[in-house]
Amino acid sequence: MAKRQKRCVISDAQSILKTYNINAKIDEAHSTVILDGAIFVDAKTLARHVVSLMRTANNTRRYEEWRDLPLAGRVLRSTSNIGLVGSFAWLKQAKLSSTAVRNVLAAQEGCLLTKTHPAHTKHSADLSCRACRKSKETIAHIISNCPTWLPTLYVDRHDSAARNIYYKLCQKYGLMPPHYTQQVLSVQENDTIKLYWNQPVQTKKIIRHNKPDIILFDKIKKTALVIEFAISWFTGIERQIDIKTNRYCVNGNYDQDLNVPYPNGDNLLRELQAAGWDASFFPIVIGATGEVLFGLSGKIKEHLGISSEAADECIERMQQSAALGTSRIIKNHLSKKAR
Repeated sequence: MAKRQKRCVISDAQSILKTYNINAKIDEAHSTVILDGAIFVDAKTLARHVVSLMRTANNTRRYEEWRDLPLAGRVLRSTSNIGLVGSFAWLKQAKLSSTAVRNVLAAQEGCLLTKTHPAHTKHSADLSCRACRKSKETIAHIISNCPTWLPTLYVDRHDSAARNIYYKLCQKYGLMPPHYTQQVLSVQENDTIKLYWNQPVQTKKIIRHNKPDIILFDKIKKTALVIEFAISWFTGIERQIDIKTNRYCVNGNYDQDLNVPYPNGDNLLRELQAAGWDASFFPIVIGATGEVLFGLSGKIKEHLGISSEAADECIERMQQSAALGTSRIIKNHLSKKAR
C-alpha cells in the first residue's frame, strides 16, 4: 500500500520521521534499520530510540517558543550568567503547592494583574504601587523593591532561605539545628567552631556594616567565613553580589550603598584579618522566583566543605523558601484593593 501511495502504517511512520527530520535507512536484505549510524535489529529498541529523538525535538521546539515570548521568555533571554537548569530545580522536585507554583511562575512570566499590566492600563492611568504609592506597580517592584514589605515579608523570606545554609553548617559541625518554628540562636559554639547568626562583630574601628547573616569561626584552623545572603529580581542577582562584596570587603561605612564600586575604606573582612583570622567572604544571591547563577553549587561545596549532592539539595531548599516567600508576598500585595 505504501508503494501505491495509500495511507498505511509505513506511510504514517515515514511522514512522522520526515516531520522530525529523522533519516532512517532500511536494509531489507538483513532486516535491519540504520539510524544515526547505529544498526537496529530489534523493533522495541528502535522504537525507544525514535521516541527519544522525537521528545528531544519537541522539547527544543517548546523551549524556543517559550524563549521568544515577550514576557514569559525574559529569564531565558537574560544576558546575565543564570543557570537555567539549576534555576528550576525547585520546580522539578514538585514539593510546593499548586498555588505557590502558580503565583511564582505568573510573576516570572509577567502574568500578574498589576497596575502596569495592559489589562489595567486600559481603564486607569494610575500606575503607582497600591502598597507604597512611590513607584510603578511592576512585578519586580512588588516582589523585590516595595518598601512596604521590606521590614516584614522580605525579611521573613530572606531568613527562611538563609536558614538552609545555617542548617547545613549545624549538621556538619555537630550543633543543634533549630526547628523551623523556633528562632535561630545568635551564637552557637563547641570546641572547634563558633557560629554567628545576625550577630554584630566587635571591631576596633567603627564599621556600619558589621552584622552579616552568618559567620563561621573555625577555632582550630583560625579561619572565618563570612556569608551574606540576598534575594533579588533575576536581573539584579549579579549586582547584588557586587553590592554585598563591596559592603563587606571594600568599605563598610560607605553611605551610597547602590553606587558600586565603593572607594576603599574600613571593612569587616579587613578587621577580621587584622584580628588574626584567615577571613573569606561568600555572597549567596537567589532570584525571587528561584533563579541561580552558574557555578553556585560548586561554590557552596567549596566554601561549606560539603558534598555535591548536599550542595544541590541546599540550593533546592533555598529556592523553595524563596518561592514560598514570593508567593506569600504576591498574595498579601494583591489582596490590597487598588486605589
